[in-house]
Amino acid sequence: MEVMEAIRGRRSIREYENTPVPMEHIRLILEAARWAPSGYNKQPWKFIVLQDRDLKARMVEEVRTKLEEISQWPAVKGKASGVKAMLPGFIVFNHAPIAIAVLHSDYSAPMDEILKKKGLSFEERFNLRAAPGIQSVAAAIENMLLAATSLGYGTCYGTGCLIAREGLEKVLGIKPPWRLIAIVPVGVPKKVPRAPKRKPLEEVSEIR
Repeated sequence: MEVMEAIRGRRSIREYENTPVPMEHIRLILEAARWAPSGYNKQPWKFIVLQDRDLKARMVEEVRTKLEEISQWPAVKGKASGVKAMLPGFIVFNHAPIAIAVLHSDYSAPMDEILKKKGLSFEERFNLRAAPGIQSVAAAIENMLLAATSLGYGTCYGTGCLIAREGLEKVLGIKPPWRLIAIVPVGVPKKVPRAPKRKPLEEVSEIR
């Protein structure tokens, strides 16, 4: 499959067959992520392949518990059922034969150290640097999605579950400097939705 074909064919899949994903394909998907560009070649990423059903069930419970907690907040008064209804969309990782937890670590290049020594706040540093570490990991995730698509699998760039990040990190044994940034389910799609509409190229680009 050519690159543009994979780009245009990628979909966010939320329902999967029980077909196993062979280790050979898992390694190819991770290899694609490993070759993503990163600032100063820091490669601030790590990947945990989740296969164990009991482990994923514990993760689901963490998300469920967090949404239950949020539904009790005064600010959610009258909308508790809507908050609880978010659960299926937040636990798509539980519906696929495997899911890949993506971690990132603190990113620090020479300019970052200079800005820290200057005493700038996180917001001030963000305005000057725009989180190159997170952008690097996002590039790795996109490589992962496209590699999976080229192999005939569906994926979903899952971040909704991070509402329970603290609990999920505890279940997965993730400790500083690492932090969970996404969970990507991978599997054979039960169905592939039609491509969503895209804005015309002329609307989103310009040549100067």
